[in-house]
Amino acid sequence: MFSKEYFTYLFKSKKYLLIFILLIAFLNTLGSDNDYVGLVIQGFLCTVMTYLIPCNVFSYVHDRKAVDTFFSIPVSRKAMLVTGVVFCALAAYVPFVVTFSFYAVAESIGIVNYVVFLLKILLVAFTLVVFNTTLYLIGNNIFDGVVMIGAYSMLPVVLLAAIEIFSDSYIAGGGFDTSFVAYLSPVFISTDLFFDLLEASIVDVNHVAALTAYLVVFSYLLYRSYVLRAVERAGTPSTKIYSYPLVIYLYVFLILFMISSSFNYRYVSLGDFVSDMFIVYLMLFVIYVAAYFVYKRKLYFSYKLPLVFVAAALLTLGFSNIARSSKGFGLSQMYDHNDKKGQYVLYSYFDNGIPEEIKEEFKKIEDVDAEDTYLYLNVSINENPTLPKKEMSDDSLALFEKYRKSGIDYFYKEYREGQNSNLNIYSSDGHRYYYAIKESVSYEDLLKFAKDPAIDVILVNNSGEYSLMPDGSIKLLTLYMDTVTYD
Repeated sequence: MFSKEYFTYLFKSKKYLLIFILLIAFLNTLGSDNDYVGLVIQGFLCTVMTYLIPCNVFSYVHDRKAVDTFFSIPVSRKAMLVTGVVFCALAAYVPFVVTFSFYAVAESIGIVNYVVFLLKILLVAFTLVVFNTTLYLIGNNIFDGVVMIGAYSMLPVVLLAAIEIFSDSYIAGGGFDTSFVAYLSPVFISTDLFFDLLEASIVDVNHVAALTAYLVVFSYLLYRSYVLRAVERAGTPSTKIYSYPLVIYLYVFLILFMISSSFNYRYVSLGDFVSDMFIVYLMLFVIYVAAYFVYKRKLYFSYKLPLVFVAAALLTLGFSNIARSSKGFGLSQMYDHNDKKGQYVLYSYFDNGIPEEIKEEFKKIEDVDAEDTYLYLNVSINENPTLPKKEMSDDSLALFEKYRKSGIDYFYKEYREGQNSNLNIYSSDGHRYYYAIKESVSYEDLLKFAKDPAIDVILVNNSGEYSLMPDGSIKLLTLYMDTVTYD
């Protein structure tokens, strides 16, 4: 399965490439005053090399003359494939080992941590090389192979953007968990492993398992693509369904989905939206047709192109319309409002003036302009085990829920103007939810919040910070110093 002779040939024929890679690693080691920064840079270069080196080593597969020559040498295709992958992985990996060795000595990293981290990065190198080589062989020529690597590598990024835009546009509160998208890309997973430098002894089981799964699956796909590959494919248009056709349709659909997701509270009807976005749709259609020109390698136009584009546009617009009318398919209610361990922060701007009762209290304080005061509510949950733990009351939780529901209703109004407050909830599971609220917090509710020992009702103005007490009085917390200007 591994050919020493072919490996030696690759080592000799690619010696200038290897010298260039080692030179970059050497200069990076010398040029960085911060060993950690140098290591991160080398990790980035290692990742880049897993893209570039396979394109160089396996370029013969896309050359009609070269592929006949290579596939006729007395080395089996299996051996050529395995040897080529090992060469690519080591060429990207060894410079990182050199840089990491310098870092390990400088930071006194133990031998166990040293070995564990190098094993993780070795898994990264082989996985990315196998993954990128598989994508490179989807095309039938060098240009198409490079396009396939770029298109499929960027697909998770575009998918993440589409999910984020949908969440911001149609889910009141946001907070949609997009962490699963990271597992759709071995590059995302590998990046996380690179930044585990200070905890090299820790093995992230989920990331390692995901990379191993990618390595196994794409090794099989690469084996079939290379060993069973017809020589006649070299230099021909890439017509497989998973090449240009799938890539073009996926990207067009995702971009149309992102465009349609901007059909939100600013538009009353789909007609107004389409009228405003017509130029954007037209530009995307032109790019869509141009992609087919590249795919066919000739000027190409068919009645199917506009039909498919219009159908996809209507489908995504219909989906967005349903998402708005159904209040985000109910996803705006996904937060567990019984979570007392979360962190609640409620801001109220009082654009029309703070409550009269608070104004009267401020009048009792000299040099304070009540009109410049805005409101800040913060639920403080004491996590110090040596101190009594404060927990928000059920009444306060119900009061926050009232404002959260008000924010949800406000989010799905056709026109949102005059926002006076906003509620941020940092849940105990780490998600942040944001709700814009139309009304300011009432004085009665302020007093209810102030009576809860877990809640600090803070009033801030140009002179300092004040706390609203349960009896309605105001207590000075911090007095701001006057600004001094020097000539």
